Amino acid sequence: MDPTLWNLLHDGTIERIEGTLPGDVSLHVRIDYLRKGFPGEGTGFVVHLSGCSQLTFRPYHEPEVSDFSDIATLSPEILSAEPGDPLTLSCAEGVLALRYDTATLSLDAGEAITLSQLDAAATAYWDAWSARNKATRQTVTGSRGRQRFMRGTEGTHRVHDPVISDRYRRPIAAISFT
Repeated sequence: MDPTLWNLLHDGTIERIEGTLPGDVSLHVRIDYLRKGFPGEGTGFVVHLSGCSQLTFRPYHEPEVSDFSDIATLSPEILSAEPGDPLTLSCAEGVLALRYDTATLSLDAGEAITLSQLDAAATAYWDAWSARNKATRQTVTGSRGRQRFMRGTEGTHRVHDPVISDRYRRPIAAISFT
């Protein structure tokens, strides 16, 4: 299971999950800024998982959740994905574990799109964001290690830094700055 699709959906929130296990499952992911890169009205995408045999969410410091409506109520925000069996999505609120055969993607309006189209839209968005912000990098050291931020005209944003990639595996509330 390739994490590329899920990493492109960074910042997206899982708002609805439909289907049955084992079987086919659809995850409705809201990500307004990326959806604007496609024609038509809408706020996100639907990821269709075929042959899905695992979909569980473990909120930080809470028991594992497997009921689809309970997971959707928590609205997990996707931060990053790691390959493996199961594939793990690090979310702002916990970790989502997925095991499936194939994944396809469509706009929330129903039109199928390819991973290449999603990648092109994400690249265009982040290139435009970088051009708008002409950001300066600032590294802050806290009790849990280094954090890198980009400060620009649109505020402060965390960015992925391989040196601090383990940051995505910890709850935001656990980080303190000195």
